[in-house]
Amino acid sequence: MMKHSSNPLGLMALTTLLSFSQWGYAQAPILLTDHGPNSVAVELSAASLSLSQDVDNGSSSQVFNNDFQAQGVVITGAASGNGRVTPFARFEVSKITPDEGSGAFSMYEGYLGLALEGERNRHLFYVSALEYSDDSPGSISVGGVFRGVSDPDAKGQYEVYTSLQLQQGTDSASGGHELDFGLRSKALIAPNLYLISRASAELQTQVNYVDGSYRRAKPGLEGAFGLAVLPTPNVSISGELAYYLQSFEYYTSGNRLALSELRTGSQAMIQMAVAF
Repeated sequence: MMKHSSNPLGLMALTTLLSFSQWGYAQAPILLTDHGPNSVAVELSAASLSLSQDVDNGSSSQVFNNDFQAQGVVITGAASGNGRVTPFARFEVSKITPDEGSGAFSMYEGYLGLALEGERNRHLFYVSALEYSDDSPGSISVGGVFRGVSDPDAKGQYEVYTSLQLQQGTDSASGGHELDFGLRSKALIAPNLYLISRASAELQTQVNYVDGSYRRAKPGLEGAFGLAVLPTPNVSISGELAYYLQSFEYYTSGNRLALSELRTGSQAMIQMAVAF
């Protein structure tokens, strides 16, 4: 089992969160840029995931279906800031459990960053580290989230985000770095009730295996929609459905196509956030 101390950035994120002693009363976050200065938010989530892998070797194909349950805790904190620059930290813990068989694992990710406060706007820049409790390689990411609507009282709000994820190599494989970009939005459709959505695309570099074979990935696409309600100003409860697809091609060391794979996935998630 991986210890938290193996993720230095995660430990720094937790330490930074504990240092935010002057907590203020805050609006419950729906978008990431909803997190304001001098606040801490705790998010709890539960999700049901399904993954389908359609593998074709040119002469026959086979479909593998797997279902998982996931639970997560996220803590995000922002300091009071200095002028228009606010330090923030975020720490995420998730546990993924297959419905059948063994193989449960956990994910730990710590973020440290800065929020740049405009007249009526906020943009985030961060670095993060991801580790797994099993033997899966971790990664380091840098990214940004940019608020798209400057009027905080507007009924519709959105943010654009992008990140570059650098995968840790192993003795058997290297590469597989990812560039993600997407959009999240919320729209007030009734008092304290929001329609939420997100869409993203993922580009992945080639994975090279030690025997000379390699894998190429086509762009991955993900979309989600749902509802969020604020029963009180500092509490939000949301539910969403998400869908994902991406295809891969596996080549031998002689550049011959050996396998093609289409992955499709779906997720149903419920989440509660409490801001302090």
